[in-house]
Amino acid sequence: MKQRISGRLVLKDRIVEDELTIQDGIITHIGKNPDPHTTLWDLPGFLIYPGLIDVHLHGALGIDFASGNPADIETVGWDVARDGVTGFLASLTTLPHQELIAVLKRLSRVPEITGAARFLGVHAEGPYLSKEYKALMKEEYIHAPNTKELKEIAAAGKSLLKTMTFSPVYENTDELIRWGKKHGIRMMIGHTAANAKQVRAALDQGASGYTHFYNAMSPLHHRSDGTVSAGLSDSRGYVELIADGVHVSEAAVKICVKAVGADRLILVTDAMPGKSMPDGEFTFSYLDCIKEKGRAYVKASGRLAGSVISLNKEIKNIKDWCGFTDTELAKAASLNPARLLGIADRYGSLEVGKAGDLAVFDEDYNCQLTLVNGEVVYRRVML
Repeated sequence: MKQRISGRLVLKDRIVEDELTIQDGIITHIGKNPDPHTTLWDLPGFLIYPGLIDVHLHGALGIDFASGNPADIETVGWDVARDGVTGFLASLTTLPHQELIAVLKRLSRVPEITGAARFLGVHAEGPYLSKEYKALMKEEYIHAPNTKELKEIAAAGKSLLKTMTFSPVYENTDELIRWGKKHGIRMMIGHTAANAKQVRAALDQGASGYTHFYNAMSPLHHRSDGTVSAGLSDSRGYVELIADGVHVSEAAVKICVKAVGADRLILVTDAMPGKSMPDGEFTFSYLDCIKEKGRAYVKASGRLAGSVISLNKEIKNIKDWCGFTDTELAKAASLNPARLLGIADRYGSLEVGKAGDLAVFDEDYNCQLTLVNGEVVYRRVML
């Protein structure tokens, strides 16, 4: 199967009004290709992005991935495809060890998905966190790193575990990071009371970056350097950011983006079961939560409980608040996540030889068309 798509192509270094050709799911040509045997989808004025990748997503449509139900992966994959997302990690809140093992075993049996965003693996948010910054995590499931336990977790997922959030405050953190890195697990600093020195030491050992920057981590203080201080001053590591104006204010987003730049920024949703649902009550991480007016919070405490924003709306926020170009936005929402996961040779940018994963947006970043391997998985615009 071969098709051509024309519009404003958002390439790695520029935007061009041009067309690309996809054959058998792969981008084979960028530029005019007057092949009489292909159908041209002409989309003048629309932005054609590489498919977005969300590396921190807990669920949507009432679903929490911690259920371990393989069918839920396809359902949420269909939902986020409407936002222009073509790949995602299923994020799991901190679970008891044996329950985490069971969930990973069930998710390792997820069949290949068609008609939805692709399932790229699992993000484990814990259990090696700081109790002081547990947020909505269950404190009784949080503990110091245990490499033997991590080996069991990784084995249960059969290479499904791609990222893990941890706190570098414990004595055996170095061993944890080195083992994870050696076995393809990107270790992300988060939910942590670490000071800047501990963070820099973790980066020295190979930590890959920061989970939902600012949130659930020791802050910037003018006399006490915490995790945020390290993230803003040290040029290493990717920085996840929830740019919803709820988790992080517009001013704080601007500070982060200015310090980090497009090469380190990764936009994430941290979306919870209330995403794409009407306001109401939902269970998330064993807790009764409420979605109300674009905000999700724990019913009993009022604490934030993940977001309900879509990734394309975050792109619009960064555009409006920080003035990023579309090439920079595509880097933060597509290429950098692919680089973090080690899959940028196949995904994350519009290049010959890469997968035909595309997201088409109007001028307000409303998704009009999403392709995965060249197949339409969501369509709003007339073709």
